[in-house]
Formats: sequence, C-alpha cells, structure tokens
Amino acid sequence: MLKQITTKLKIKKIHSSAKLPKQQTFGSVGYDVYSVEDVIVGPGVVTVVRTGLSMEPPPWYHIELYARSSFGKEGIILANGVGIIDKDYRGEVKLLLSKITPHRKLLKKGTRVGQLIVRKSHFPEIEEVEILNDTERGVGGFGSTGKR
Repeated sequence: MLKQITTKLKIKKIHSSAKLPKQQTFGSVGYDVYSVEDVIVGPGVVTVVRTGLSMEPPPWYHIELYARSSFGKEGIILANGVGIIDKDYRGEVKLLLSKITPHRKLLKKGTRVGQLIVRKSHFPEIEEVEILNDTERGVGGFGSTGKR
C-alpha cells in the first residue's frame, strides 16, 4: 500500500490575536489571512496590515499573498501586486494595502485581509545566449496579439 505524502506549512502565531489561515470552502486554493489590529486603508496611502503570523514553507515551496477578490469592489488593492514570502523569510507576514477609490475604509481586527497560496518553487539555471528561438509573435509587445 502506498503511503500518502503530505505537505505542511508551518505557522507560528507571534501576536495574541493572530488566527491561523483558513480555507473557506474545500475547493478554495487560497487560505484567508486576518488582520490582528484595526487599520484604516486610505486613497493614495500604503497601509501595512499585520497578520501576527510567521511561516515556514515546505522545502521547494514559497508563499504568494493576494488581496481578497471582494476587495476589488471596494477599491482596495495590494500595493505591490503580489506579496512573495520566500522560503528563508521568518518575519511577520504583512500585507501592503491601498485604496484606489476616494473614501477611507476601516478594516477591523479579525477582518480577512488577504489570501495566501502555497506554490512550488522552480530554480532554473540561468544561461546567457546571443540568440533566442524565433516565434510567430516575435517582439510584439502590449496588445500585439489583439490586432490579428
């Protein structure tokens, strides 16, 4: 009989109000993370939101942090697009949130403020070359595939 191998994300609570990340449904890829304090997210300002957690990804994995999809309708974005938690980082996981709409938003302690996804890391060898293989698209940049 084959033994099932499980992957474990080690998490340490470093704040008394910290909550462990949680999947809201069985099929959810992202685990919700929560704020450990009240914060106000305002337009044009980057707000640091603490989770009260530090993490140790499994070997050959890293963590990606995203804004919650429901924040889109409120104009709240992750200021750096995607947060990357490297395999060797052991500090507190924090999100950088901002608002692209004019009104401030209070996020109360315990609010779901982001989603984390655990991803396999790949480390290809870097090879400098003089020539790359040709493709149909070639050097066509922004919007080039929509012109055909």
